[in-house]
Amino acid sequence: MDYAFDKYFIAYKNGQGLGVIDRENNKYIDFKYDAVSRLSDKKIIKAEDSDLNQITLFSKNMEEIITMQNAFISIHDDYVEIYNEQEQVFVDNDGNVKKAEELEQVLNNLGEYYLTYKENNEFYYTK
Repeated sequence: MDYAFDKYFIAYKNGQGLGVIDRENNKYIDFKYDAVSRLSDKKIIKAEDSDLNQITLFSKNMEEIITMQNAFISIHDDYVEIYNEQEQVFVDNDGNVKKAEELEQVLNNLGEYYLTYKENNEFYYTK
């Protein structure tokens, strides 16, 4: 079992997979994923189903944000971008979906960022 953030822990259940529970063993994310992790320093959980080549993001309250196949994730200071060939979704650091227009001010203030490294379809950027 690994600590995620706040009261949440990433746990494994034999024969079922990974999910998320709290200190009292209440289940918040079903034990059905091949990989579950916290996205960088964000209060967002990424759950992966490799059979479906699918990523699901969960908010800081463990509510499902989005499920996307063949997805890539770009991690920035103030937001996360999940995208594939068909769609692009922006999520703030707490897991709230934002329209591109809402992020315009943030994007304008960011300046130039550089790709620091790529790991498991996640891109990390720094100034």
